[in-house]
Amino acid sequence: MAQQATADDDRPASPLYNDNTNENKSGVPEFLPRLVAVFFAIFDPNVGPKIVHDVPEGFMSRPAFPSSPPLQKQSSTLSSAPLSRVASEQGNIISPNKFASARKEETVFSALTDYLVPKRSLCGHLTTVCLGDRYKLLGYPIWIEEADDGPEDGSTSVLHESAPRGKYERGHFSFNLGFVFDRGAELAAYEPLVRKTGRVLRDLEESESLLSGPAHSARIHSILEQLYEDLNSYSETSILIDGVTSLDLKLFPFYTNPGLIRDWDVPILLVDLVMMRTDGWDLTMQKLAGHINGVDCVKTIATVADVDYALAREAIQHLVYYDAVIVTDLFQFSNEYRLASKEAESLPWAMTDQRAFSALATECENYVSTGFAKVSFITLLKLLVKLQPGLTAGDWIEQNSIHELAIDVRRLISFSTIKGYLIRVHVYPVWLDHPSMQSSHIELPSEREGSNPTNGPAGSHDPDDVPKETLVPSTLKALLDGTHHMDELCVRYRIGNARLRELLRIIGGVTSDDDRDYGRVCLVRL
Repeated sequence: MAQQATADDDRPASPLYNDNTNENKSGVPEFLPRLVAVFFAIFDPNVGPKIVHDVPEGFMSRPAFPSSPPLQKQSSTLSSAPLSRVASEQGNIISPNKFASARKEETVFSALTDYLVPKRSLCGHLTTVCLGDRYKLLGYPIWIEEADDGPEDGSTSVLHESAPRGKYERGHFSFNLGFVFDRGAELAAYEPLVRKTGRVLRDLEESESLLSGPAHSARIHSILEQLYEDLNSYSETSILIDGVTSLDLKLFPFYTNPGLIRDWDVPILLVDLVMMRTDGWDLTMQKLAGHINGVDCVKTIATVADVDYALAREAIQHLVYYDAVIVTDLFQFSNEYRLASKEAESLPWAMTDQRAFSALATECENYVSTGFAKVSFITLLKLLVKLQPGLTAGDWIEQNSIHELAIDVRRLISFSTIKGYLIRVHVYPVWLDHPSMQSSHIELPSEREGSNPTNGPAGSHDPDDVPKETLVPSTLKALLDGTHHMDELCVRYRIGNARLRELLRIIGGVTSDDDRDYGRVCLVRL
């Protein structure tokens, strides 16, 4: 496990890091979806869409929808009358169960008939079809036109003039080699492979009728088998098709583009960068690697490592891209939090899977506990539900005597926000005399700090009237337009939350001693 806060802290470095989830037993990364089936379909001029081969064999003949559980026996207190029935136009009595039976008997093939080999307009494009909540089909249908008239486009392949006439009964040949996955699979890594496979098979059909000739049926089946076995086991394959042409495919993990990294973001390591560091690394990355501790923000790390801020943000963004780092909010005792929606099934209080709940509980207890005796996950949840907007983390700790428990509050908060069942409430200062506020009337949310804007004598909110030792930065007032939150302002001016609030009171023209009075400045929580 990677070290996070200090060198002598041997607890897990991240609540998302698990060294047992990188690869399965075959060496294939688990973030690559597994193939459920592969099939080859053509449009037969007599019967229409037709499955020529599928692997595993018979997959397309399986029921498309799972069997419904048997109905529970009615209670003796309920009526024993039959279910309601619907009369057709002919007066026949039809049971609703008849429609359920028809759906139950529907196979994967019959449910997807219209999409196995789609219309010409969809050929030459990746197509994705979902079957209920069970399967997702990814294909690249091809349409080969026998005639040489008409322009050639991305959806049609036209044979050369030298090709024999009457090769196809209807003057064209269409096929689709499809890949079937689980409904929730992310298919970005498979899309280039499916597209390449379709184009290679199209070229082979044009040159030697590999797909339409009946003598080559066994070869197509062997191609499907090797695709299914190799991609699932090794994430790559090399298939020699005709002694000259080979189909070489390799799956690569697909990473989404990372979000923008801000100076006030706090990176948390998912791997041990210090152990991985080599002399061939970028100089900026080498300097930053030893200073990412899950506590300091990007700007502080760059300052300590003597690295340009822009380069530091770019380096952290690369680490996020490769899942070596995850970013979270800057923790301060003045922060405010709220619980996520209680309807979300992934939240601890809505989990129905006991094994998933136990795994989450163990992970949290190991990550946040500082003593030998771990604090129970239920106790931690009871503490978290007491967080609400308007209550700072410091007040929450004091009210619930959390400092007496053997837990790291910073880790508990970061774990909860990363997992998504705790949401940071940001505070946005708004100066009512800001130029952007003068052009139009703005309705501010009712949940805000601040008092009557008329507090203090006229003109007392001009920062020029306050003593020099409390003068605010010249650029601060321009940022109080409601688009910059407290974290950003604290990091930008390298001041603490308490000092920033003092400056806001000066800008607001406050003369009273009430710490909750900000005069012409309102603090909006979002």
